[in-house]
Amino acid sequence: MATSDGPGGPRRGAGARAALLRWLQGTAAPVTLLPGRPPDAPPAAARPARDGEPLRAVCCSGGGIRAAAFALGGMQGLHRRPAGGGASWYDGVRLVTAVSGGAYIAASAAIVNHHLTDAQRAELPAYAPGSPEDNRLRAHTRYLAEDPKVAAYGALSILYGLVLNLVPVLLVVCIAARLVGWALYEWDLVRVSDGGRTWEVGDLTTVALVLLGVAGAGLLLYAVERVRDIYFPPRETLYAALRSWSLRLLSTAAAGAVLLMGVPELMHLLSQVRDARPGLGGGAQTGGLLGTTSALVVLVKSTLGRFKGQLQATSGSRPGLVSSALKRAVSALSPWLGSGLALLALVAAFVTWTTGPAWHGLGTDDRVVVAVLAAALLLWQLLSDINRNSVHPFYKERLSSAYVVRRSPDGTSADSLDYTQPVRFSDFAQPHDVPELVVCAAVNTAEEGRAPSGRGCASFTFSARHTGVTAGPLDTPERLAAAHRAGHLRDTAEYERIAGVRLLTLPAAVAVSGAAVSPLMGRYTRAPLRLLLSLANVRLGLWLPNPMHPGCRLQAPDPEDGPLVKVWRLLRTQLRQPGIPGLLREMSGRVGLSGRWVYVTDGSHYENLGLVEALRRGADEIVVFDASGDLPNRWAEFGQSVATARADLGVAVRLDPTTMTTDEKTMRAAALVARGTCEYPDGRVAALYLCKLALPAQAPASWDVLAWAFAHQEFPHDTVAQQLYGDREFEAYRRIGELAAAAALDAMAAEEPVVPAARVDLDAGRTVATTPS
Repeated sequence: MATSDGPGGPRRGAGARAALLRWLQGTAAPVTLLPGRPPDAPPAAARPARDGEPLRAVCCSGGGIRAAAFALGGMQGLHRRPAGGGASWYDGVRLVTAVSGGAYIAASAAIVNHHLTDAQRAELPAYAPGSPEDNRLRAHTRYLAEDPKVAAYGALSILYGLVLNLVPVLLVVCIAARLVGWALYEWDLVRVSDGGRTWEVGDLTTVALVLLGVAGAGLLLYAVERVRDIYFPPRETLYAALRSWSLRLLSTAAAGAVLLMGVPELMHLLSQVRDARPGLGGGAQTGGLLGTTSALVVLVKSTLGRFKGQLQATSGSRPGLVSSALKRAVSALSPWLGSGLALLALVAAFVTWTTGPAWHGLGTDDRVVVAVLAAALLLWQLLSDINRNSVHPFYKERLSSAYVVRRSPDGTSADSLDYTQPVRFSDFAQPHDVPELVVCAAVNTAEEGRAPSGRGCASFTFSARHTGVTAGPLDTPERLAAAHRAGHLRDTAEYERIAGVRLLTLPAAVAVSGAAVSPLMGRYTRAPLRLLLSLANVRLGLWLPNPMHPGCRLQAPDPEDGPLVKVWRLLRTQLRQPGIPGLLREMSGRVGLSGRWVYVTDGSHYENLGLVEALRRGADEIVVFDASGDLPNRWAEFGQSVATARADLGVAVRLDPTTMTTDEKTMRAAALVARGTCEYPDGRVAALYLCKLALPAQAPASWDVLAWAFAHQEFPHDTVAQQLYGDREFEAYRRIGELAAAAALDAMAAEEPVVPAARVDLDAGRTVATTPS
């Protein structure tokens, strides 16, 4: 597990002392901008090609099981051998980058290939058509809820996580409410009147004066900062301290006003509109807890449903002006309404738990209750954490049941691996583990100056050799070594031991790569949904040790340690697991790359095609299977990949996707593949083949695909929320991937000269052909 100060790390306690000093001085830990694009090389330094063999890569996009099926067909198509014999194009692939659903099948193929013998691999590659693992997957395409037992277990897992997620939040609210109620009683800020039926606000003069004094002190510090410039030269450290303490004092005054003046007024108002007798009994307070929990469940179900519909809309029709405006208004307000109601439920619980101590003070029994609640909070941290309580473990287990398989020694069947035995990613660094698999995820950060504004995340990748934050090019040994020296990347075997071999496995990396719905979602984070999703435990992301943190080190156990020392070390490790502070960070969005833990989610929150990671590693020939499901003829995900590649790596992607435009009447695409180039800053040029999921205008030997499309209007752009595929739906998506791969091979065989992509005349709204310069 993650430990604090190992050999070569900082001295014990040095980090805590430094953090305390920064807090007193009002300064923040230094934030370093992650590496970005390198400068373009001058013409004299440009080199036309990579030394040695070209690096051939396949990119599998996100998109749930839809993307998995499409990528499976694509990889099977690329395995097609020439008519005269010889190696297939896929035999030369050395790199596979995969996101979310694409990672399902890419990781599964890597696992199967890892356990094959050389003879089996030569005779029947992993996931070849008709292979045991291919046949097995077709019988497990509804792995998330294969039968009533699995569905019931999933519901139980979600409910269990929801309750355990709410327990620490409500414990903190209850403890705080009792302490506030005691303060109201001791300072006579509320009184009971009308025979004990209503609350009356007491004399708030003294409290108001104290809070005004605190606020005045904050304003005075702000004024000192401004006035000092007139007579003295500026001092950065002094100004930082003055500004920080000014804001702290003003915030303290505001919080005091809400708790010591606002709560009494709220109690008075509530007792006027209904018979809210103070000092509710345990039964009524328990009912309030159950009501709060039930309300949160209902709110999440309704709000999240609307949110999914908004993200996954696939209709290409254009609504009228009024209906469009109304739809935008509802989409914008409904998440705020859900979080607002959840906040009101917490406020109601807070006020309910305040009334008892405000009625009779904090007696011996109440002190015992507070102590028990605090002990329960500590016990919760000792027995659980927000990783174990999230939906991630269930999601990982269900993905493993379908995709973590191996072929039997006699090659007649395929079976799932023992789930209790961790599948270590670092074990896949053997010579026969080709191609190298890179699972793409995103690490969320709200730190100013860490990542480009508005992005909210950086790339986080897992591979057999390197795991961590990936930024800037990593196409040479020197750049990889620099990333390790900077702490951005860690050796995967070491990082697995730091995180815990059961927490960080290959299936866990795949599940994180597919963590599409979380309170924090990189580019797609929705502020009004953070509170609601956090409270209701709709959290597929995972907290992992921060590879950039100086305390992220392995601490070798001392063989002379006694049993008590070993027990204490285990308890300390568990206490440092992500708990209430991490959950509060998810709610508030205040996450970054400076703390001990980082929050990692779906790779599509950074870039959904995996193209940027292939370019980051310097690929020379790239085939991309894009099943992202964006609206036809808009290529939103591809456009984002192009922008990210240019901004982060300085790679110019030149490809015209309009050659794959779908007909507005038939919704069929004239082509499934577009060819282009990627020009690196050093002058190298890579060939790019973009295979887009669409219904082909001509589908030889695939009338089954057309028949399915005729009966299902949303095909092939079904929402990602639909994850329970039957055999025909799965086969339809797989077949399109196979057709796209065949078209890509035909384009390669044609050896047509690559020309710069057409430029789009934005003013005229038309495509204008360009000629090579």
